Amino acid sequence: MAKLSVDQALLKAKSHAKKGEIAEAKKIYSTILNSYPKNIRAKEGLAALSKIMQEKPAGTSFQNAINSLLKKFNVGEFEATFDMATRLSKQFPNAFQIWHILGITSAQLTRFSIAHDAFDKAILLNPKFADAYNNKAVVLKEIGELEEALILCEKAIELNSTFADAYNVKGVILQLQKKFDKSVDAFTQAIKFDPKFSKAYNNLGISLFHIGKVFQSIDAYNNAIKYAPYFAGAYFNKGISLRFLENDDEALEAFKEACNLKSDYFEAHKNIGDLLRDRNQEKLAFEAYDQTLEINPQCADAWNGKGNIYRDLGQKENALKAFKAAIELEPDNGAAHLNSSYLKKYTINDPQLNLVKKLICGADQSKENLCLLYYTYGKMCEDTNNIDLAFQSYKVAGEIRQESLGYEFKNDQTLFEKIKFHHNKVKKSRPKIEGLLKATPIFILGMPRSGTTLVEQILSSHSQISAAGEAPYLIKQGAPISIGYTNVTEEIIMKFRDNYLQNIVQHAAGMPFVTDKTPHNFLHIGLICKAFPEAKIIHVMRDPAATCWSNFKNHFRSKALGYSCDIQNTVDYFLLYKDLMSFWTKSYRNKIYNLNYEHLTSEQNIETNKLIEYLGLDWEEACLSPHKNPRIIKTVSNDQVRKKVYKGSSSQWKKFKPYLVDVFDDLYSQSAPLLN
Repeated sequence: MAKLSVDQALLKAKSHAKKGEIAEAKKIYSTILNSYPKNIRAKEGLAALSKIMQEKPAGTSFQNAINSLLKKFNVGEFEATFDMATRLSKQFPNAFQIWHILGITSAQLTRFSIAHDAFDKAILLNPKFADAYNNKAVVLKEIGELEEALILCEKAIELNSTFADAYNVKGVILQLQKKFDKSVDAFTQAIKFDPKFSKAYNNLGISLFHIGKVFQSIDAYNNAIKYAPYFAGAYFNKGISLRFLENDDEALEAFKEACNLKSDYFEAHKNIGDLLRDRNQEKLAFEAYDQTLEINPQCADAWNGKGNIYRDLGQKENALKAFKAAIELEPDNGAAHLNSSYLKKYTINDPQLNLVKKLICGADQSKENLCLLYYTYGKMCEDTNNIDLAFQSYKVAGEIRQESLGYEFKNDQTLFEKIKFHHNKVKKSRPKIEGLLKATPIFILGMPRSGTTLVEQILSSHSQISAAGEAPYLIKQGAPISIGYTNVTEEIIMKFRDNYLQNIVQHAAGMPFVTDKTPHNFLHIGLICKAFPEAKIIHVMRDPAATCWSNFKNHFRSKALGYSCDIQNTVDYFLLYKDLMSFWTKSYRNKIYNLNYEHLTSEQNIETNKLIEYLGLDWEEACLSPHKNPRIIKTVSNDQVRKKVYKGSSSQWKKFKPYLVDVFDDLYSQSAPLLN
């Protein structure tokens, strides 16, 4: 006993005994008694060990029992572990380790009540056992007792200040409480004490995503993958962040890798379907949704995805059946309700109307889902002529959407100012344009909801014109040049030109013309004229009030339409658009064909002929029957443009006029862009 005092030796023996290390504890007690035969505490300790040894099954050491339990648990034999731990807890009622193993096994089997009691017993036997507090916190988290779970995490950290897993569990609880900033701190601490803690990196990524730090979230997921290369969940979450950033190529690869690592990962299959649909690969998207449903027949979002494909293809009845299937599986699925509302005209007795009404009046809806439900309910009320409630529903939906986007109008103001300020550099550039185009782009642009979809439907009815829909290429590749984030040189503009043409020609299907009907391309008309002098630009204009109202009442997935969440912001944005179009007209008047939507619908034959003449093409009668065009359409106008061209849509906003006092006055106080 030269190195330890008697008291220290007794404490060490007691520690070994608590851990079930009977032989080590017995050796220390015996050593003490050899030197101090009358030491009462050593005698009592040795007697307690003898009692434990008498309780154990014949021929089996206590430590072997623990090892056997852990071996079964670690290979996933949870039922066998549970049975054995239950039996051993009766044989060794004072062994906190056995109670702890019984607790974590019960938790794995979702027997949370048994797990809760087992952890309580472990804590009673060893009040300083941090693992028991932490694992009990996990159980409480699972049953929704978040505040008490958080207290237990704090206790575990108090007992072990470097307990990485306790910090991780604390972070997950804070996530569930929507306290994402605080959860970031907790996960950061977990990683500090365990720099290779892949789960903590993954959870950190989730929290960073929720507080808007999307690029940092991808870094966190990459670290999770670095330390756990087979972590399917980290690949999936990385895909979600990449998709948010509209980096669809890398997102698709991330989702595919998640599926490779976990073949039954139905959420990843569903997201692959969404991405493939966006790429116009309907057949492959449909297969991905079917695979999702094969794995999980209860996945409502997969039925919603199939419904969207049917809608894109103009198969209205099939689409409605798919959306109905989604709603039957998940009655509060806001996306399925909204998508079906685009294809239906509701009556007051429609059961879906009453269901949505109950949902928005109820609790436990995420803000994102509640937003979709309010847009749906607005459409339902408008259809049933409850105009007051329709307006209020659109208004609430917009408020929720604007808050979730964090939209501020001043950011759009700054964007327009930068484009005008930096355009002089673009205008002065002299790129060397050489060679013939495989397909000449036709840019159909203007405010969203101004009629660009109808115009593309008309043009793509012509045998020489293919449709690319709302292609993302120009904004993704050209915006940095227009805004001034990239230095303007002839080489930069030529690289932009080549990349855009390489992408857009894939949609041309061998035809000499291909349309790009992304409305917000109007922001970059100056760059278009400089990089594509051969291109055709069709600027579609609709009645300002009708345009603004249609923007306000509809839900848009794109973050670029954040202004549409508020009617005043929409009006103000429209004025920015008018001003910018006047700016472009000064320099590029002869490059822009201005097409009035109301004229097109009232004088379809005349205006369509003029449009085809502008493009330098021979007349084809099919252009007068755009509703017969079978092409894929993915905009809100999908159902509308599959009908014969009709007049009057621009006056539908007027029934809401009592709720829009003076809002639209400024729209008509300034001169509109000049018509050809």
